[in-house]
Amino acid sequence: MAQIVQWIKREFFHVLPAFLFFLVAFSFIDVTEDLLLRRGGIHFSFWTIFIASLLVAKIVLVVDHLAFMRMFEKKPLIWSVLWKTVVYAVAIFSIRFLIRWSPFLFRSEPFDLFLSTVDWAIFWAVQMWYYMLFFVFNFSRGLIQFIGAEKARRIFFG
Repeated sequence: MAQIVQWIKREFFHVLPAFLFFLVAFSFIDVTEDLLLRRGGIHFSFWTIFIASLLVAKIVLVVDHLAFMRMFEKKPLIWSVLWKTVVYAVAIFSIRFLIRWSPFLFRSEPFDLFLSTVDWAIFWAVQMWYYMLFFVFNFSRGLIQFIGAEKARRIFFG
């Protein structure tokens, strides 16, 4: 039982920084998107953002252990940061596209109706925020790994 509690505690503190980062960032993105889409009545609840942040944080930490994510480990930090940002950008684009398309999957309406109902300017504006979010996340995490967590804590918090 003690090992399970230790494992849960270790996992909690491992995912906590990424979770908090994505919770705050997703909240800002949601508010932005909500303000832009207010005319359509679309709104996500805090709990949707909370769960999404938790899932994304854990998925990012798990995916980072896959071999293809470490292709640029021995190169300067920018290569690794850009590579991970591209991978996550493709993933978030795919997920957001499928979320928008899913209501049309089970109806007999044509694909071009879906394409004409999505506000692509807003979709791409929000998508750019996600790209920047993942770049900042990957850059910060790479820098912290390079200088060490304890030194980063001292630099940031004193």
